[in-house]
Amino acid sequence: VASVFGEVLKLKRAVGAHDNFFDLGGHSLLATQVISRLRAVMGRAIELKVLFASPRVSELARSVETADKDSVPPLVRQERPKHLPLSYAQQRMWFLHAFEPNSSAYNLPEAVRIKGAFDAAKFERALNGVIARHEALRTTFAVVDAEAAQIVHEQMQVHMTQSSDPYVLTPFDLHSGPLVRCHLRRISEREHEVFVDMHHICSDGWSTGIFWHELAALYRGETLGELAIQYADYALWQQRHIQLQKQLEYWVEQLKDAPPVLELPTDRARPAMMSHRGAFYEFSIDAELGRKLKQLSQSAGTTLYMT
Repeated sequence: VASVFGEVLKLKRAVGAHDNFFDLGGHSLLATQVISRLRAVMGRAIELKVLFASPRVSELARSVETADKDSVPPLVRQERPKHLPLSYAQQRMWFLHAFEPNSSAYNLPEAVRIKGAFDAAKFERALNGVIARHEALRTTFAVVDAEAAQIVHEQMQVHMTQSSDPYVLTPFDLHSGPLVRCHLRRISEREHEVFVDMHHICSDGWSTGIFWHELAALYRGETLGELAIQYADYALWQQRHIQLQKQLEYWVEQLKDAPPVLELPTDRARPAMMSHRGAFYEFSIDAELGRKLKQLSQSAGTTLYMT
């Protein structure tokens, strides 16, 4: 457990038996990585809530030792059927896109500023190297036999555009793709900004980190090993072994008396149409309040973000 904490959190010091995962800088996305690795290594059916309830190394180790054997088979390369199903997360994105196809609310734009020598052609080759490496980045979506399906393309090239303004608010077309865009803005001879935009159906907060890491590696001329599995393998594994019926029944029961619209007593009326316009409000809290918020989160079994 201690070594998994250290690996996931990228700590330079040794992790001790009494170290707390969240005090070390852990959060919900990293907690998911910890549980995933422990399940794979230990073969135990450990749920995410176990880490929230037992965030210290010694506590989590005891919980892992007493957990039941994992009944779900490990994730490996799957036999591909004629039509590839969507994962549960992709189904959600597919529904939202069908509901509002001209929305850019689920675009995931990111930008990096590069100072120094920059080779645009080399960068574009590295970008397409990442796309060639990951099926999810060269996948489009269609309705086949009345069911949504993934269409994995053997090749899909993305060309880096150049102009003064990146088009990060332009909606994606999930039917035709590509679902990755790249834009270069030249600031000076030795300073550039690169914008990459992806649709949430093929990327998330976890995978964007992998994307930039591999893109940088390929740009430097490094060689990356072949992937053991692709996202479509995960979708097939999930559909075959992870059933959501119990969870669905739970929420149907919990929400049976819920009002159709939640009207909160705020100072702004609900608009007739959702605009997706928003902003950030930044503020600071003192160390004592931060400590109490962490305690509240741990007692409630939630992340600090949820609190």
